[in-house]
Amino acid sequence: MKLSRCPHCKLPVLELEGQFSKLDSLYIHNGNPPAATAGWWHAGCLAGSDAAAPWYEARLRNFRDVRRYQEVAATPQWTVLHVNKVTKPENEKLVGRSLTDIAAERGVHPTDARHPRAKAVSRG
Repeated sequence: MKLSRCPHCKLPVLELEGQFSKLDSLYIHNGNPPAATAGWWHAGCLAGSDAAAPWYEARLRNFRDVRRYQEVAATPQWTVLHVNKVTKPENEKLVGRSLTDIAAERGVHPTDARHPRAKAVSRG
């Protein structure tokens, strides 16, 4: 198995819970963030890099403007998003709920809650 390398430190990225982040190129809009910064990052490398703020803004823009989540609260460290609009009638029950709440119900990580078929997976 070939491991992805962190764009910042060039070392392999192990997919250890809470210690990595995948920055998908689908978040890039009008050239921001730079494509060269997309990929798998160590959490510590991303937090200490100049790429962190542009990627935060890109992800937030995607959730607000593309996926139509509503920002209900923000602090310097966190942004809380709720489902604002859905396109399928069977997802109406999600309107007004947070990703954290949906993830807890499905037994998945909050970043996986946006995928309707996400299911909890045993890692043990």
